[in-house]
Amino acid sequence: ATTNDPLKAISYITNDNCNVSYYIYKNPTAANPTSGSLVASGTDGWNYPSYATTDLTSPVALATGDKFSVVIKFVNNSYTYPVALEGFYSGYSSGVTNAAGQSFYSSDGSTWTDYYSYSSNYYKFNCCIKAFTGSGIGTRTDFNADGKEDILWRYYGSGGYDAVWFLGSAQAAGSAPLPMLASPLEAGPRSLF
Repeated sequence: ATTNDPLKAISYITNDNCNVSYYIYKNPTAANPTSGSLVASGTDGWNYPSYATTDLTSPVALATGDKFSVVIKFVNNSYTYPVALEGFYSGYSSGVTNAAGQSFYSSDGSTWTDYYSYSSNYYKFNCCIKAFTGSGIGTRTDFNADGKEDILWRYYGSGGYDAVWFLGSAQAAGSAPLPMLASPLEAGPRSLF
């Protein structure tokens, strides 16, 4: 933690219809994200692959210098690869970086491997997990980085659609949404996330 702001929410990407259990630990050791003190936990269930944000039931108090980990257990119904990763892909995401001690994986929740050591770090993998801190109320979604909260609309019906309305910016004058995506499941350069 770089400030005394409380941890208020977490976000992650689900790759399938899945169940998610999350755990927040304070002051874990460098190579074991489940060490330290368990200070929050909960569960979620998702019917579709998605970018999900979960507000913590109670904010976790943090002081400048505290270390904390966000540990997520994904239980997928069918997809073989339950953990969404960002990583290096030449010509597409060649600016990706990572560092030792940022992201770990485990098949049993006890033995952890740092993604930094995976394949000699060629892919520069990091888990797609975020932690949100702050003294404001609720989780902000600012897709165009203008300091104003925006609205995401997602339709899961036939065909599926996503749209974003930018609020408080010049673009919001006509409340024009982004072009609809082909599917809420779409990934790649046209995806919002």
